[in-house]
Amino acid sequence: MANLSNLNNKFIVTDGGNALINATANLTTYGGLTIDNISNPSIAMKTTSASGWIYNQYITNTGTNNFSMGVNQTQPYWCVKAGAGMDSPHLVVNSLGNVGIGTISPDFTLDIEAVDSGVQLQMGRTNTNAGSTWMGSDSTGFHLGVGAYGAGNSVSDPNGFTVLTSGNVGIGTTNATAPLTIAGSGADGTAMLRLEATAGSQTFNWISSAVYPNLGVGKTAIKLFGQAQGSNNQAYIGFKYAGSGSVNNTLTFGFYANNFLVNLLANGNVGIGTALPDNILHIETSNAGGPQIQLESTSGTASAAFINFDSTSLQLSTQRDMVDGDWYDTSKSWGGINIQGPAGGSFITFQTADASNTSPSTAMKIGSNGYVGMGIDNTNNQRITLAQADANGSHIKMNNSRTGGGYWVNGVGDSNSSASIVPPGGIFWYNGTTRMVINSIGNVGIGTVSPTGVTNSGPSGNTTLDVQGPLKNKRVMRGWYHCGPITSTNAYRHIKTNLWMGGGSTGNTEYIMGGFEAKGYAYYGSYPGFGHGTCMFHNWSGSFASLQVSNFGTAGFMQSPYTSSDGYCVIVLRQNTYMQPVIDFSQYYTPYPWRTSYVTAETTSNNLTGVY
Repeated sequence: MANLSNLNNKFIVTDGGNALINATANLTTYGGLTIDNISNPSIAMKTTSASGWIYNQYITNTGTNNFSMGVNQTQPYWCVKAGAGMDSPHLVVNSLGNVGIGTISPDFTLDIEAVDSGVQLQMGRTNTNAGSTWMGSDSTGFHLGVGAYGAGNSVSDPNGFTVLTSGNVGIGTTNATAPLTIAGSGADGTAMLRLEATAGSQTFNWISSAVYPNLGVGKTAIKLFGQAQGSNNQAYIGFKYAGSGSVNNTLTFGFYANNFLVNLLANGNVGIGTALPDNILHIETSNAGGPQIQLESTSGTASAAFINFDSTSLQLSTQRDMVDGDWYDTSKSWGGINIQGPAGGSFITFQTADASNTSPSTAMKIGSNGYVGMGIDNTNNQRITLAQADANGSHIKMNNSRTGGGYWVNGVGDSNSSASIVPPGGIFWYNGTTRMVINSIGNVGIGTVSPTGVTNSGPSGNTTLDVQGPLKNKRVMRGWYHCGPITSTNAYRHIKTNLWMGGGSTGNTEYIMGGFEAKGYAYYGSYPGFGHGTCMFHNWSGSFASLQVSNFGTAGFMQSPYTSSDGYCVIVLRQNTYMQPVIDFSQYYTPYPWRTSYVTAETTSNNLTGVY
């Protein structure tokens, strides 16, 4: 073949067996066939058979691990095969330009098929152990995952993304049991799902939105979460549709097979145990004992209070559960308020206990008629009824703790009461010392707890009042008015009263047929002495009719009265500086009602008249 080694320098076969076409040296490192210096170099092969193969075959020195590359005219396609021949190739390019891997009839630009399940496409990194990306399909669906390069990943690995033939999508699982199934550890700090948004400046920044356009009236869309899908093993939050824009559209909370436990309506009403709350908070239960709210404090020693309604009574209680009767804290006392509304009339009771871990008793009761009983049931005839408060009877105390204040106790005594407070059956007023009593037979004592009274001063001469000390300004039967002191230069005292002396024609509707009695230490001439006198008259004629002035001691103590310039009676006394006179506004021998006479002004003078 040496004579063929140079054909006009266009075809050369070298001594090493390399072939050169239009070239003088090999262009490849390892030799072989070199074509050079041609604008569009090519190798053309043509078969004489319509079904023949046109291909190159690459054969190793051992005759194994051969590869073939060429054209199969019967398909037609260009292909590559690991082995001899052009049948059943591993990669083809058909006349449409579609590329097929594992198929000789690619329907798409790139069509990869596999007879068995397995990874069909893998992209990896050879310079590191940090994984590769792979995707493939099997009889269940399509799979995309990440794994160590060359680790033989399979579509069953649950560390990627799966789309099943049903359309369900799985992330972290190949068993997608819902349209989207996500599997992961969900450990603390490891969220199963994380959504990150870039907004945040708006009033409302949406996280997600789920819509059921075909949700029917009365139907509920829910989101379940929990340990397992079973009774009470999952909780849910849901939306119950009542109608377009309805205030009864409901945000609801419940458990699997335990539905609509807490409900928030679109109008803001909250229902616990009811799906249609009528008020801001509406609680219902069919449990025995009725609905109950527990208020608990964990500060210091644990304690609790309870609000309960048992279909008849509303109860507020401390330390005792009103449903099961258990004591919450036996080291503390039980107190409560009970508002009851049975048939026939409602009432309210207030319960208190004297010690811890003991049942309370009724401290106060307000009946349906509004009457109050304290320490005892209310009665129908008294607005307030008091039980015995202590060994001294039943008491009411009025206290003023401010500067200059004090207290008063009003009460009723009994046979066991302290005699220094009030005799049995009497009523008293006390502020550290008994100031006034009315005993069981009606005698009145002011400054004494044992009134014996003043005779002939009440109906039929009954003893009604015993005054130990002065009584000023207002007229009381045999109640003496104490005049002010007199000076040594003014011997006469003028005492103006409210008794009108203008007669009936001026509208004086109360007439008097009586007068005044005065006692004191008189002054007459140069000799002082005891003074006692009366001034009797009637006033219905507009003057001092039938006037009679009498003195029983020193003459001149009681002087004649006169009418003031504005028409009122003025009493005149001549008195000594040693004693303040006293006057009783007595009325004798009159069928008319008692005139309420009292002093309006008083002064001293050296004249008998003309002061007022």
